[in-house]
Amino acid sequence: MNITDTDIAASPAYYPQSFDAKGDRVMLVKMSAADYRLSSFLDSRILAPGMTAAWFDYIPVAVSADQVKPRPLHFIFHSGHVGSTLLSRLLDEVPGVLGLREPHPLQTLAEMADETPADAAYTARLKTFLRLWSRGFETTRWVVLKATSMTGRIAPDLLAALPDAKAVYLNLPAEAYLTAIMGSPSAGADLKLFEAIRYRQLSAMLGQQIEPATSVGELAAIAWMVERGNQERAKAAAGRRVLLLDFETMLSDIQTSVANVLRHFDLPAVAGQLAQSPSLARYSKAPEQLAFSSDARANMMRRSRQMFAEEIGKGLALIARLQPGAG
Repeated sequence: MNITDTDIAASPAYYPQSFDAKGDRVMLVKMSAADYRLSSFLDSRILAPGMTAAWFDYIPVAVSADQVKPRPLHFIFHSGHVGSTLLSRLLDEVPGVLGLREPHPLQTLAEMADETPADAAYTARLKTFLRLWSRGFETTRWVVLKATSMTGRIAPDLLAALPDAKAVYLNLPAEAYLTAIMGSPSAGADLKLFEAIRYRQLSAMLGQQIEPATSVGELAAIAWMVERGNQERAKAAAGRRVLLLDFETMLSDIQTSVANVLRHFDLPAVAGQLAQSPSLARYSKAPEQLAFSSDARANMMRRSRQMFAEEIGKGLALIARLQPGAG
């Protein structure tokens, strides 16, 4: 890939798809505005045969990033399975907004922070990627980055690095979260994937070593406690710059909830238009494949409560033991 510093700084046409922290290098992938809009996740799933991609040493990329003329960059943080992709797709329809959904380097940066918090190398690379994510195409006036749920642990760092940035933090109360997780076909695999890091996080949050979970319901409860803790840390760090939004409240009144988000991010007041969006009738993670409706979700939640009542109960009991009064 033959590109210059100016090419990288000029627009998001060269997207930093991966960051190899050990090798200190960045993979850049050629993408159009349409590619961004179509992508539900900006990770390995965007890679396809024939795409233009190449690895570059970090330092030259950082030099390019220093030349970026940044657009305002805001964030969507979330606890997982709480409508963050839907909200991101709705905001994509606001004129002037470029949506970034779960850029993979954010996970690598979170892992760096786990190992060396406040380290100069981590801080410098966080700054570089924030500048790269703040690039825009010719019509872009704002960028809204939806983080992966597990990267909410560095939300305070992201907001501290960008004092003008704002965030929405999507969540659910404990019982609704456990019900949604248990109703997801991929629940068990997702929970096991991050089990070890969530044990470490929750033990650190509680100041005590927690016992291993004995069921999938308890794993879901640990996930909820960790993600709720991340939310509370972000809110404590940035105050009114973080808007808390309950997903079921959002579904019950899309127009009002979206209007609050638009106002929070200082975006055009087009909530009425977004409340009629076709995105609300499609499954946001695979809109080209599956339909979606709030009634379908309500049916899923009802079935989950019936089928997984015992596991949901185990999870709620663990939360009550470890965090009395939480919920």
